[in-house]
Amino acid sequence: KTREALEPRRQMAREANDRQRQAARVAETLAKSSRSKKRERERINLQAAREAAEKERQADLRREELALRRLES
Repeated sequence: KTREALEPRRQMAREANDRQRQAARVAETLAKSSRSKKRERERINLQAAREAAEKERQADLRREELALRRLES
């Protein structure tokens, strides 16, 4: 009889543990998603910085070419 009396409590404890594990899984999934989004933003920012530096380099080259042409003429 005591086993039967304890069963509802055990069932509730199992369900609470299951909910806790599920919440932990969801939290971990969200954290992974957040980290991957952060990495993606960093990658995009780095790419944009590279492109801006390349454009600046091209502009510098054009200015140098124009200056040389002016000196030659």
